[in-house]
Amino acid sequence: MRAGGARRVEAPDDPARAGVGTNGQSLGAGMKRISRLVLFLIAVVIAGGAVFLVTWDIPAPLVTIEKVLPDDRFPH
Repeated sequence: MRAGGARRVEAPDDPARAGVGTNGQSLGAGMKRISRLVLFLIAVVIAGGAVFLVTWDIPAPLVTIEKVLPDDRFPH
């Protein structure tokens, strides 16, 4: 180990192992996991918002509106 705990990573000698991490997983596996987590969190937020809108008891307006409509607008 070097000072600060950093490891030296060398390029693989075998071209078939290029893009493969030290534990045998591909380097894109972590990105795939993060993408799934982000998509899951977005789905949870959308579902939570939908549940909120469905269960929200929106108060009706309490102001009385009075408007005079002219008789000319209605057929006789």
